[in-house]
Order: sequence, then C-alpha cells, then structure tokens
Amino acid sequence: MISNHGHLLLKSPHPESPPLNLYHLIQQVSPHAPMPIILRFTHLIKDSLQRLYTAFESAIQAANYQNGYVGVYPLKVNHQHQVVEAICRYGETYGHGFEVGTKAELNIALAYAHQGSLIIVNGYKDPTLIRLALRATQLGMVPILVIESLYEVPLIIAISKELGIKPRLGIRVKLATKPSGHWQQTGGIRSVFGLTALQIQSVYTQLKEAHLLDCLELVHFHFGSQLPMLSDIITAVTEACHFYVALVQQGVPLRMMDIGGGLAVDYMGHQTSHSMSKNYTLTEFTTSMLGTITAIMNRYTIPHPLLISEFGRATVAASSALIFNVLDVNQQQVATTLNPMTDNPHPLVNTLWQLANEPNPMSDSTRYQEALSLRDQVYQLFRQGDATLADRTMAETAVLSIVNQLKQDGVPLNDALQREMADVYYGNFSIFQSLPDVWAIDQLFPVIPIQQLHESPTINAIVSDITCDCDGKMDQFIGQSGIRSTLPLHPISSDTPYYLGVFLIGAYQETLGDLHNLFGDPHVVSIDMDHPNDRPHITHGDTVRDVIQYCRYDSQDLFNRFNQRLRQAIDHQQLSKQSAQHLMQLYAHTFVDYTYNRPYKPIASG
Repeated sequence: MISNHGHLLLKSPHPESPPLNLYHLIQQVSPHAPMPIILRFTHLIKDSLQRLYTAFESAIQAANYQNGYVGVYPLKVNHQHQVVEAICRYGETYGHGFEVGTKAELNIALAYAHQGSLIIVNGYKDPTLIRLALRATQLGMVPILVIESLYEVPLIIAISKELGIKPRLGIRVKLATKPSGHWQQTGGIRSVFGLTALQIQSVYTQLKEAHLLDCLELVHFHFGSQLPMLSDIITAVTEACHFYVALVQQGVPLRMMDIGGGLAVDYMGHQTSHSMSKNYTLTEFTTSMLGTITAIMNRYTIPHPLLISEFGRATVAASSALIFNVLDVNQQQVATTLNPMTDNPHPLVNTLWQLANEPNPMSDSTRYQEALSLRDQVYQLFRQGDATLADRTMAETAVLSIVNQLKQDGVPLNDALQREMADVYYGNFSIFQSLPDVWAIDQLFPVIPIQQLHESPTINAIVSDITCDCDGKMDQFIGQSGIRSTLPLHPISSDTPYYLGVFLIGAYQETLGDLHNLFGDPHVVSIDMDHPNDRPHITHGDTVRDVIQYCRYDSQDLFNRFNQRLRQAIDHQQLSKQSAQHLMQLYAHTFVDYTYNRPYKPIASG
C-alpha cells in the first residue's frame, strides 16, 4: 500500500486499525536506532502459522485423512530470540515444536518448547547431545533422535542402555528424486544426508538385535529448500511414502512422517517455476500432499501417519525487512552540455564526436553500438599510452551524449544499456552481514524505496554496500515481468534522507551474516501490529568493541597498546599532552560506537 504522500504502508491485521507508515516509523526510531535497522514484524509470524495450520486442516478434511498435522520450526533458519519467542508464543495453540541440529540449538529448544511438543533432532550427534535428548524425556519433553548416518546407531544404543532410557527414534531416508530450483544439488541420491535402502536395512537389523525396534516411530526426508515446482514435491512424497510402507510391512511400528522443509516463498511474486518463485499456492500444496499420502496409505491398508513439517522459510521470511539510508550516488550520466574537445584529439575521438553530435543515417541502436566500439578502442589506446586522458574524457562524454539523446527521443533502453549506464547508490549496510545470500547464491529479494512512491523514478541504479569488496552489491532485481539488472530509483537530496527497504529477509540472513570488514549486527526494531498501541521495541546492534571481541581481541590490551603509542608520540614531541588526550578520548568513543556510518555533525570549536 502507498499513502497519498508516497510512503510505503504495511497493512494492519485488524481492519479497524490504520496501516503502518514505514517512513514515519523510521523517522520515529532513527534518533534511538540509527540506520541500518532490521524491522521485525512479529505479528506476521503469527499470520504465517495461522495460514499454515488452516490450510493443512482443510486438506486433512478434504482427503478424509485419519490423522493430524503438526509443524516444527527449524532453529537454523533464524536463531534470533525475538523470532524464537514469537514462534513459541504464537505456536503454542497448535503444539508447534522445534527442529534442531546442534547442541546449542537443542539447549534453546529445551528451554522454549512447550510441554509435549516435538523436538526433531537432526544432524550429526555426539554423546553429550544424545544424553541430553534422552534425559529430557524425563521432563515430559519429546525429542526424537533422527538417525542420519550409520555411526549414530551403536552410539544411541550404548547411551540408551547406559542411562536406562529408551530413545524415541526417526530415520532419515535418502530419495532418488532430485528437485528443481536453486538447491537441486542438495537432493537426490548424492545428497550428503540420509540413508540409502541398504543402510536402512542395517539400521533395522541393529535396532532389532538391541530390542529397540519399537523405538523407531518416524520416517524423515528432506527434498530440498525453496522448491518451486509442485510436481517435483509430489514425486518426492510418493517415493518417501513407499519407504514408510515398506518399513511398516517389515514390522516397524512407525506412526509419524516428517516431510522436511521446502515450502517456497514467492520472492518474485510471479507464481512461476523460477527458483525464486513457486508455481503453487499453499492450498494446492497441502491438498496435493495430503491426497498423495492418503491414496498410498489406503492402497496398502496402512494407518495414516501423523504428518510433520519443518517449514522455516515460509514461516519467518516475511517477518523481517532491512531498511538503510543512501549515503551517496556515483552518477554515470554526468552533465554532457560542456564541450571537452581539445585542439588535437585523436582521430578516433574525432570520429566518435561526430557520431554523437552530427546527423547520422544509422539507427539508434546501431549508432550506440558503434559508439561503444569506438570508445573501447580509445580505452585500448589509452592503455598503450597512445591516447591522452583528454581523449578518454571526450570518448566517454560522447557515449553519454548519445544515451541522453536516446532517452530524450523516447527510445526504450534495453537491459544491457540500462546496466551500462546505471548509477551506483551507496547504501549504509553490509551485504555480507545482512543479505549474505545475495552474495553467496544470487538470492533475489524485493527492494523498494519507502518514500517518494507517488513520483516516477527517473534513475536506473545498482546498489552497493559500504564494505571494501566489489562483491558487496545488488545488481539483479525483481521486475514486473522478470529479472532486471537495474533498480528504478529517485534522485537523492542532501536535505532529506532517502531510504531503501529489502523485504522477505527473515529466513537465514541474520543467521548466516558474517563480520566482513567488521560490520556487526544492525539494530532491530520489533513491531507487533496485533498490539498497535505498543511502542516499537529496540534491540541495539553491535558496537565496535563487540565485533572486535568476536575476533578474540582483548579490548583492554588494545587500549594499552594504543596508549603506549601516544606516550611515545609525546616523548618524541609529535603530539602535545592535550592532543594525545583528545585522541585517546576519540579512540575510546569509537569502541562504543555503532559499526555503521553516522551522518556528519560538526564539532563546536573550543
């Protein structure tokens, strides 16, 4: 939604409540939480869970499925405590549980899980994790140890006998079906997780000999993340169901099937089979899933299993957005009204200048391509020392002049030309800290200004962060009909901050973010629109001291080292004692400052 003043609005979950004006919100919180910030909309987690359970309940009824559904939240998707608390609060109604893969995650889940809710324990397990999971059953918790590899089986058997506690077990099967989409290499028979048919038989034999076969109650599979095609999902479910049926027929008392994750988020909004989209609705997903499982179980007269999912991305992606201010613009299309011609230009430059400034029978696209060719030849001559800096300046000006003429004549610029002429907007954020998937796997997220949306954007731009890394940029964006290389933006003003928002970043980005250039966690502003009168809650981001200590530096040692430098400078009369004191104060102040850029404020003299 867009306000009459061009501000981006977030619709309220309550029809009687006004929408949230994101620009006004930023104005309100920025004195206390400078840019960049992560906006956390916890009520959207509630909305995601509600839609998920409603869809499964409808599908269960439509398929006449004789069991239920429960979800677990994979902590690896976003470990932040505001997210986990929201999952815990809003998931209690449904008995929503957790999925963990490490000791640290198990510690969080055991503290937050509601009594009786499932804790699916995936990943490779050491004795400490197994002991903790087994002993937690004495508290009424329900941790299920999912066997991922053969080495875990004798370990679980030995610790179970040591403690005298029977484990609750699942087994992860490896599907031959491979998914489509960005993560297709994570599925199929060469997946690094899961057990082959031969290995499953070995697990069966070992558990039977240890008199623990009755503890095996769950079949688990994970087909892949962000699955764009419904047909692939149904093929995988069909294969997994036959694993389930075969084990039941061998006498394994299974009663649960964990279908893993993979429910996609339509980042592009196009409802296609593109890896950043999906070609199905939630209703189509649940209906097809339940219909397939029901049909196969009925065919073999197998009781319907409790259905479990591990949907993380679909649960929390919408709940977070990154907001940052634009610091500066590197303009490609500088003013070309000046005539930079010199007395003795290179002949190629003369030719290029005539192409740009004199009538020509060539088509617009041909003239532009010819200009690029001539400009590149001038670049080559410059590298060889056969063209001057003035020649190069004239060549670049001529090309810009042609582009401006094309725009003035209303000639549509193709994507390649827009990319060639794109301005660079420098954003006050770190790709590697806040949007690591953009760098690592070319993930696309919706990017939009949160203001001036009542004005047509006039500039094609790419967005750079403030790290010292050429990879710290966004140069692929979601357009109305596909992917484009530039983002339409407005000119920035020195008087008014210009804010960009990156949305649907709630899954994985905060967990995967790193300390490239020692930029830390941004401030987090949490908003719950179920309680519109509550003030936004601010969790402050990392200081310089925080990120330095993450790298195992001792801050006191750094102070001592720097203080020694100051003493040496005083002794060598490089600094006065007063200047040294001011420098030490500045050094100390920097330690407690935010890691991101702040606006300039003059310091009063004296």
